[in-house]
Amino acid sequence: MTAQEKLFEFFYILLQKRKVTASEIAEHFEVTTRTVYRWCDSLTMAGIPVITIQGKGGGIGLTENYRFESAVFSEEERNAIASGVLALASLAEDKNDSYRNAADKIKSLATNASDWVKIDFAPWNDPEKERKNLFEELKKAIFSRTMVNFNYYGLGGRYTSRTVCPWKIIFRGQAWYLFCWCTEREAPRFFKLSRIKNLFLTKTKNTVNYSDKYEKIEKSEYDDLKDITYMKVRAEISNHAMPVIMDEISGIEIVKTEKDFSLVDFVFPDVDWAPSFFLHFGHAIKILEPQGLIKKISTEAKKVMNLYG
Repeated sequence: MTAQEKLFEFFYILLQKRKVTASEIAEHFEVTTRTVYRWCDSLTMAGIPVITIQGKGGGIGLTENYRFESAVFSEEERNAIASGVLALASLAEDKNDSYRNAADKIKSLATNASDWVKIDFAPWNDPEKERKNLFEELKKAIFSRTMVNFNYYGLGGRYTSRTVCPWKIIFRGQAWYLFCWCTEREAPRFFKLSRIKNLFLTKTKNTVNYSDKYEKIEKSEYDDLKDITYMKVRAEISNHAMPVIMDEISGIEIVKTEKDFSLVDFVFPDVDWAPSFFLHFGHAIKILEPQGLIKKISTEAKKVMNLYG
């Protein structure tokens, strides 16, 4: 750590703790107390109101209610910055990660209002370490402009090995995606992170870097959904199971509510796995329309019955 970095950290410690002793700071940075007092003089010369209190219970601190960034950011802006950094810190695997360090420092620049929301991106059944390792590896690759290789499970049962130039990690809808240049397709592509396995950094630098011409593609649909058509579905859903089903099917419109069930309409992708998807809700949902979907569900149900005799 350079002398300048130590000085900045000392400043952030003052912001966070408000009062410390010279001996505590000297021990923390492994410097002399004389150096600590020189830092105090440097901060004072920079316009930061450092005060020293002599005697028992004294120490080094900042004047009451001092905020470093008050002339630059409003309180609302400070809280917005703090909330954003704290959200990114939730993705960090290493306790010394830059986002975690920044989060610790930024807390001193905001009020308690920055804690109004907690963001945890992990699904309930996701191994936390595996998820964070994937984020960490992708972050390394993006910052170092290094290509990565991984196995990918696509729709329709496609299982492929991909080598890509990673650009961004995007959270859209209810899932995380990697936006990158795919060397196999020779085009920008989205890959769902939950379907990526065995990822590793190659020794090859990115052959294609992100540019403004890809911005429109970045805002377009996820690759696996481009050629999918949608169908209008009418169904009866058990009122008891409604909260769970609403978590998995977006855009449900309740047409009529009865004592035990509700009549609903929604739009759903017309894909091969749709019958299995609806069957996993058991008797909690009954599809009324379209007839083609009902036939496919019936056929799939018979296949399941045959598996278990």
